[in-house]
Amino acid sequence: MTLTALRCLQIMKKWRGNLNSYPSDSLINNIDQVIEELSKYGCDNILIDFLLQFQLDKIINSYKNIKSRNPKYIKESQAKILPYIEEIFKSLQYSDADIIATDLVNHLIKNPILYPHTELVTIICPLYPSFKKIYKQAYDELCNYLIKSIENDLKQRQRKRDDWSIDATLNCRSIYCNEVDRFLKSNNVTQTWSITKDNRNHIMEYFTEMELPVNLEVLRKGSPHKLIITKTQKLHTDAKENFKKLQACYDNLNEIMATKVNESMDSL
Repeated sequence: MTLTALRCLQIMKKWRGNLNSYPSDSLINNIDQVIEELSKYGCDNILIDFLLQFQLDKIINSYKNIKSRNPKYIKESQAKILPYIEEIFKSLQYSDADIIATDLVNHLIKNPILYPHTELVTIICPLYPSFKKIYKQAYDELCNYLIKSIENDLKQRQRKRDDWSIDATLNCRSIYCNEVDRFLKSNNVTQTWSITKDNRNHIMEYFTEMELPVNLEVLRKGSPHKLIITKTQKLHTDAKENFKKLQACYDNLNEIMATKVNESMDSL
């Protein structure tokens, strides 16, 4: 066995050891480092492509029902999955399988609820110089998708000071939850209900899952006690910060696309 083959085998044994320490439905941490090391020692691209496809398939299967989950779960999933997506993008420089890039981009575009536009821009912009030409079609598709999506977001402009509406719906069709939905979508800042403890707890449980910019308070006077829901200033501060981030991402994407055009012209 050659030194190169032996070294690749050692790397794979190390990777397999890490794999066995995870639950069967878990993803592999730092797969970009594994692939980089394999490539350094001349590992065949077939193995590299297999690892990348393995990781991507696990991601797709793990989150295929994400749209049916509550906002809190989705937010936690975003924090968990985005580093793995970045690792796959980093690893593509060592692969020649354009189908992997195509499958990755299709997955990202079909699941905007899991992959916020601004987060994807933050990932792909620094990696642009390392992307191979064979991924041009998939990469351009992702960039164009992000540009159009962010353009639509920017057209809505910044939230006005007197706009207190929240675009959210409780995943329940009870009388009280329907009333909460109407309150959220209105410009009213505060709503007070005299409702029983069970109904109060039911509504408060949904608010905990959704993590909306509201305060919940129980006024323990009278019978039944009153539930007071108040929209907070965080609604406006978050909207302002998000608008700034959207504009910065839009500028970064257009700069990259302009660079691509100039490079194409220079190659003529």
